[in-house]
Amino acid sequence: METDSVDNTSDEIAVATPEPEREEVSSIAQTAGDQPPDYGEIMHDMLKAQEARREHSRSEAEKRTKQLAVLYDEEKKVKSEIKEGKGPSEEKVEEWRREYGHEGEKKLLEFLTKVPVVSVIDWEEHEKEVRMPGKVYVARITAFEDFKGKGDFVLSWGNKEWLLVDLTVATDPEILAEKYEKEKNGGPRVLNIGYGTLWNAAQGAEYDQNRVVEAIHSMVIAYREDRLQKNQSRI
Repeated sequence: METDSVDNTSDEIAVATPEPEREEVSSIAQTAGDQPPDYGEIMHDMLKAQEARREHSRSEAEKRTKQLAVLYDEEKKVKSEIKEGKGPSEEKVEEWRREYGHEGEKKLLEFLTKVPVVSVIDWEEHEKEVRMPGKVYVARITAFEDFKGKGDFVLSWGNKEWLLVDLTVATDPEILAEKYEKEKNGGPRVLNIGYGTLWNAAQGAEYDQNRVVEAIHSMVIAYREDRLQKNQSRI
């Protein structure tokens, strides 16, 4: 019996493969309409912006200088009025002091309260304070005495005499010269420390704390030397 033969060969199926799309590549070559960057103009704009910033800084510095001059003149006026006996009340002066500065004094006290060998005491009781060797005592004087020109603090080390101190953050040579001239004529000792240094010291910066301590130490040494010279001149 004949059997039908089965062809196991499968027909080949042709798959149409799409042609790849052609990418259009734009030329990076400069065309006739493009312009190269004007480096001269760019530099001009940069210099112009820099000069504008400098002018703004100069303007702000001049404004601050004028403000400080006004405050300084006002302080001199208040002191003059107090000296003539027609100045404002103690409460008014204290308000003026809070409003117009003396922030450096607060920062100095803030730092000194953290120093173990320093005792910050009240002005009203400073004369009655029982002082111990090896300690430094500091009291901030009243606003009224401050504006009378007596100073900002009194300072004593151990059981020594109280030393009047005029703390200033001023950098103006004219203001500093006036303060040192007053010191020379028997006024309070000048303690000149930058406000930034005082602020950093109050925040705990060791470098600035050392600068404050060194400034106080130098002031005390200068006072002792001046007193020694005066005593020798009397002999």
